[in-house]
Amino acid sequence: MAAELHVGQSVRFPFAFVKEDGTALDISGASVLEVDLRKPDGTVVTKELTTTSGGADGLAHYDTLTTPPDLDMEGNWELQGYAEKPDGSKWPSDTHRFPVRRNIKDR
Repeated sequence: MAAELHVGQSVRFPFAFVKEDGTALDISGASVLEVDLRKPDGTVVTKELTTTSGGADGLAHYDTLTTPPDLDMEGNWELQGYAEKPDGSKWPSDTHRFPVRRNIKDR
């Protein structure tokens, strides 16, 4: 991830789903695998996560879009991953906060 994020930028957000004992949560068979992005204006957008290597290792990621841009406004953003297994168990990730800066000029 870049040191500073800007409106319209593409970035990969990695997620690691971990059980309370510190071991990886196998998300390969998850019935729901999503990320919620809260924009600075409070709007929440839900997108799909992609497993990084099949999901047995608990790793997933989300790549933001540039057209139309996911990071479409300046301000403080939040994101949280979420996995749900077929047995009904629910696994939210930690919530992460990050600023998105405006560009000097729209291009």
